[in-house]
Amino acid sequence: MIREGKDGSLCMYWRGKLITSYPLNYDIEPTGKCREGRPDEFFTSQADNIIIKMMRITGFTIKEQINHYKLICNDTYKRKMKGEGIWSSDYELFGVAIYSLRRLKFIQDEIHEQDGIAFFPKYKRKSTIRSY
Repeated sequence: MIREGKDGSLCMYWRGKLITSYPLNYDIEPTGKCREGRPDEFFTSQADNIIIKMMRITGFTIKEQINHYKLICNDTYKRKMKGEGIWSSDYELFGVAIYSLRRLKFIQDEIHEQDGIAFFPKYKRKSTIRSY
């Protein structure tokens, strides 16, 4: 299901399957409790933070991090295909993993057409005017 905001939606895919979507509302300011309005900025900042922390704290190399993020994406994909329950925190983790893979240049939009993210503008329905 695609969740659409006032300015469109941010959709995330893995292996050609829509895993999650987030509404875009750019006029809403994010607060400490709420991340509404700017999910792309949230995921970008979280991906940057986790990449740096994993290098500094755990000493993971870039290749090890890529394998770790792919594992998260594959696990979420399998659970989605089996129809198992996925919590909102799992979707957020998936989003951070996708953005981390993009930041580490593992996913490139031109090459990986079935994996990654897509921004969609708001769907505008055609209005039909009926005269009786």
